[in-house]
Amino acid sequence: MKAHRGTFYFYVPAGTKTLGYYAKLNRGHLVAPNGKTVRNLAKTSGFYSDPVPAGMDGKVWELRGVNGVVRLLTVPSNLSLNASQLLLPAEIAKDVK
Repeated sequence: MKAHRGTFYFYVPAGTKTLGYYAKLNRGHLVAPNGKTVRNLAKTSGFYSDPVPAGMDGKVWELRGVNGVVRLLTVPSNLSLNASQLLLPAEIAKDVK
């Protein structure tokens, strides 16, 4: 598996209740659109599941400062170095900053 290093952005579609993913990371944080850390990903290795807080679906999330492997399982697996460069439908992309 290819390792990731840095900060990456991904889209959580509207209606998503649970964010499921695999992480094998030395460091990093999963950050919701409101800026709150959902999970500290330091020294993780396994499958994880986190509830998507109300109002945080249909938005771009962040994997901040990761170093290792992450595989998104319940949302599109596209990662971007810049939130504004995610491949999204036009009606969603217009609201992404």
